[in-house]
Amino acid sequence: MSKAAMHIVMAMLAVGLALGMGLAKEPPKETQAAVEAEVAAGLKAFKAGKIHDAIARLQKAISLMQDLVAGDLAAYFPKAPEGWQAGEISKESIAAAGTTASSFIQVTRTYVRTKDKLRVEIRLTNSPQLLAAQQAAAKAFENPMVLRMLNQDPNKQIKRIDRDGWVGWSVVEKGRKAEATAFTKTCLLFLGASKADADALEMFLKAIDLKNLSKALGAAAGP
Repeated sequence: MSKAAMHIVMAMLAVGLALGMGLAKEPPKETQAAVEAEVAAGLKAFKAGKIHDAIARLQKAISLMQDLVAGDLAAYFPKAPEGWQAGEISKESIAAAGTTASSFIQVTRTYVRTKDKLRVEIRLTNSPQLLAAQQAAAKAFENPMVLRMLNQDPNKQIKRIDRDGWVGWSVVEKGRKAEATAFTKTCLLFLGASKADADALEMFLKAIDLKNLSKALGAAAGP
């Protein structure tokens, strides 16, 4: 395979993944070498008629790049506040092909408050399907009259979120839970508390460096 062909394939794979999350940057040399090796092996297998082997190799190349993006996102999870414990960071990635190729990444971390075992889960994902659904739902909260109507129930309070390049909403339901959903054009952020603790939810929302994460994503907020 010529160097030109290699660069074209690498560009197609890298651009597709980078646009999907907006966290493109120069990869480590060892990862770049590993990705190039998988792409080269994949093209060699394809030319030899070994289609399944080719698919497996190229999927491995995509997986390596997904790991880079997931690692970038994981860096924005806050440290455990005093009195809390932070769980391991869970990373999931899916590469799918159809009429258009797509790559989805989800990174999750759960925090537990020592005194009462309150759990707060933070999740970041670039799934287009989830983004589209939440962007559509957010339209309702842009209308002050609709928001007032929704807040007539004293046991369920909804607030609109618009900060540091992120838009969305939070819901605190007495006796049940507290959740916040916010997004840019390429990334969805979800925070969920196991109890209706608005203060804990807001504490973690403030602890996430939303401003710099938005800059890293390279996308303006909103649909």
